[in-house]
Amino acid sequence: MARVMFSAALLPLAGILSACSGASGSTGNMAVENLTAENLVVENTSDNLTPSDAQIGQPVPTHRYNYREGELYGYLGAVSEDQKKAGVATPSVVMFRYAGYWGGENHLDLVADQGNVVERAECAVPCVAIKRTFADGSVDRVGYTPDSVIGSAFLDAMNGQLERSPAIGSVNNGYRFKGGDPDDPSNWRSLLPPASPQADNLTAENLVVENTD
Repeated sequence: MARVMFSAALLPLAGILSACSGASGSTGNMAVENLTAENLVVENTSDNLTPSDAQIGQPVPTHRYNYREGELYGYLGAVSEDQKKAGVATPSVVMFRYAGYWGGENHLDLVADQGNVVERAECAVPCVAIKRTFADGSVDRVGYTPDSVIGSAFLDAMNGQLERSPAIGSVNNGYRFKGGDPDDPSNWRSLLPPASPQADNLTAENLVVENTD
């Protein structure tokens, strides 16, 4: 919300208008109606700003992915000159799944057509160097550029254009995801009721067996 205050220069004018209002009500109304932006001091305070207020004038980011297929985001790669010479006319499609943000980094999974993860990539915010871990355990690092395929995916992640998968709160095989690294078992909470410790500790001495005829 914007708080509007009259400037100090208007205070004498306000007194004059107040004194003259008894003689002519129309005079006071005309003076107020003629106030312009130059006569007012507008003060914005952070306490009163809403998200909409804060975003006024800020460019709205748009996503870089070309299409979405469920939890996967598809990015079109460029056709190289060698591919063109080999008769390849259409660009390849690279599919990423956004694994989420934890440890100060965004995490992406590169998913093959068969659905298996062939590469896992991570990059800090802001992104400078992308670390890629492949299925065979090998690791390499490449510089970040938003114009590359993987760079476009990380740019979407940093701009909040991707939904993480699994989503926080999602359930899989009786476990609810709490957030963080989905490969860490401690980030999944069992939905099964805890076993009774009394039942676990039952022994022959704890039981009373009654035989009836």
